[in-house]
Amino acid sequence: MELLMDNLRRRFRRGKHAEQTFQHLGEYAWLISRVALAAVLAFLLGRAAVIWETGACTMGLMAALLARDKGNIYVLPLTGAGMALSGSFPDVWQNLLPVLLCGLFFFLLDRKKLSLANRAWITAGLWVGGHFLCLWIFDSFTSFDWMGLTLQVLVVMAFVYIFTRFFEMTEERFSGSLPRGEAVIIASAVGIMAVFGLFGPLSWPLIPAQAAALFITLFAGHRFGIPEGALAGLTTGVLLFTVQGAGLSLLGILGFCGLVAGFFKGHPRIFAGVCFAAAGLLFSGVRGAPSLYFSAWEVLAAALLFVLLPESFLRGAEAFLPYLCKTEIHGELTLKDRIRKSLSAYINVFQELSLTYGRPGGNSPARDLLSRQFKGMAKALENLSGELIHPPRRLRSPSARFQLRMGTSGYSRCGDPSGDSCLCAELRDNQYMIALSDGMGKGARAAEESSLAVNTLHSLLKAGFDAELALQLLNSLLFLNSEDEIFSTMDLGLFHLGTGRLRLFKIGAAATFIKRGERVEAVKVSALPAGIVPRIPVEHVDIKLRPGDEIIIVSDGITEAAAGEDGLDWLCEAISGIRSRDPQTLADLVLRQAIQRWGIREKDDMTVIAVRVAGN
Repeated sequence: MELLMDNLRRRFRRGKHAEQTFQHLGEYAWLISRVALAAVLAFLLGRAAVIWETGACTMGLMAALLARDKGNIYVLPLTGAGMALSGSFPDVWQNLLPVLLCGLFFFLLDRKKLSLANRAWITAGLWVGGHFLCLWIFDSFTSFDWMGLTLQVLVVMAFVYIFTRFFEMTEERFSGSLPRGEAVIIASAVGIMAVFGLFGPLSWPLIPAQAAALFITLFAGHRFGIPEGALAGLTTGVLLFTVQGAGLSLLGILGFCGLVAGFFKGHPRIFAGVCFAAAGLLFSGVRGAPSLYFSAWEVLAAALLFVLLPESFLRGAEAFLPYLCKTEIHGELTLKDRIRKSLSAYINVFQELSLTYGRPGGNSPARDLLSRQFKGMAKALENLSGELIHPPRRLRSPSARFQLRMGTSGYSRCGDPSGDSCLCAELRDNQYMIALSDGMGKGARAAEESSLAVNTLHSLLKAGFDAELALQLLNSLLFLNSEDEIFSTMDLGLFHLGTGRLRLFKIGAAATFIKRGERVEAVKVSALPAGIVPRIPVEHVDIKLRPGDEIIIVSDGITEAAAGEDGLDWLCEAISGIRSRDPQTLADLVLRQAIQRWGIREKDDMTVIAVRVAGN
């Protein structure tokens, strides 16, 4: 029934309509995101004034977009709308006319004939020509500012370069190469201009553009290092000066704060945020003139936002720059992306094979085993692919807060090999495996059966299989291999060394005992041994442990030692009465008392695993 429901769910998710929909979205997702990015930037930058004039930044955006693709002409009305909301009628036309001329020129021109330098010079010429045309139309040559126009020409040429490189770098396959520092400058410039276009010259208890400049500087320093933090600070400081006339002292302050953030590269965000805020507040508290320095609100807002933003958001922004810079980090990310795509193809193949061999109506244990194997392989590859997309960060991975001390003790009857097999081993992600299998039979064949069970289970879990699926697969293997009707019980405990959580799986196994102080609690789950029926339900018990707790896992030879008595009662009393905190001593004493209770009767194979939880 479980496989049937799983097959139905997969078939529904992989239906023809869903497959076509996802394929369609995959083909156009990148194009849609680029169109949305250009549209938003066009509107916001149309509202941003540089050297007291709107349009200089937009000219660079228009030249970069239309020189690459004439289809980007759709941003022209969005730019006009942004500029129309930013000033009076003559001022708007004086800045909008050069933008219209720029759009028309690059729309009609063959974009392959111009180099980047020529595009910058032509855009600057269109900016000057459009201004002179507006001055002639409105007869306002008496108010002409030669110095301001010269600075605006330089700004226009700079933004042509910035936006040309920016949109090259946001292509899905960028074949160029760019130093990381240059990429940081470009990304910082685009970000701060977008913020200024969004909020304009608002003055709240804090100025949004200045808070954004602080945040960008902190982010660049913490994620990429001292040089990048300083460059981001200087870039945003220059733009604050050109956009809103802020004091040049902001360049030095932002550059110094970027250095401070860079010192904490790779450290927890809380440390970087606190020290960055302290550096910013130091300059905010020693004011020469109120217009020259940041307010305390801006510094605190930037640091608090950096600390509180989800790590997934910051990691996505961090991954953006390595793709732009084409450094060794980009090569690593590109390789991971190719591996992930290959894994996705293998996952699809294994899932389809699982569906094929596990289709409804089948009653073949061999087909069921193959289906479970393919399903487990697909699940393991999915976990691996997930780690490639979201790799665990060393500083954020859960540390091992607990450690386990173990002792084992066993008895085999008449000198034959014991039919019990146990295995204790550390798995990935702070998981620790404790397994005990009792081969139902006698001698070497039972020992072989139980050894196969624990070793197979360990291999499956180490490969990344889920515990439930691994136990079901183990049951199918034993069922196909049970010609002599030799079956195995299975005790499996998965202890997380970071959280102290124990997941206890029991397949036909004897009770397990949890000792806390002098109190002993028995945990028992009724289930058939593995290998009797083709499919078994797999259930587990969750137990939260703490330092000092003890886990005692035993085979049924221990619980059946007292003839005519309730094995759980005497065993709980025996475990409770043992005062030793050494797990090996505990295991030996439990086994000794079980042997004494067997007396002269023929004894079964007996195994005790004692585990003591300790703090790390």
